[in-house]
Amino acid sequence: MDSRWYVARTKPLAEYAARDGLLDAGLEVFLPCVQTPRPRNGHQDVPLFPGYLFVRCNLETLSWRRLRWIPHFVGLVRFGDVATWVPDGVITELVERVESINNDGGVRTRLRPGDVISVVLGRGENF
Repeated sequence: MDSRWYVARTKPLAEYAARDGLLDAGLEVFLPCVQTPRPRNGHQDVPLFPGYLFVRCNLETLSWRRLRWIPHFVGLVRFGDVATWVPDGVITELVERVESINNDGGVRTRLRPGDVISVVLGRGENF
């Protein structure tokens, strides 16, 4: 089996530390982060998916003993005993969309005075 992208869980508010630990372990990691008016302390952005990141690895050759000691890394998202992998195209699209959001000023800054918005409540009821 070749390397694939997997969804990984982190401890709460520890995505950056888990990313750094996985990188130190020699793995390829993608932590999608977006600019925001209220970034976390010490950062210019916030994770797009709090508590999660993506890691590229080959599960047949990966040493789980090494991974379980990585601080703030909880494990891979699984359905039953099967780790969920993400197609490369989805990661590529996600990278492009995050770059687009950040190039456009980040989240919560994309609206401008005069923009029309719609607020949806519950099961699609408009406010």
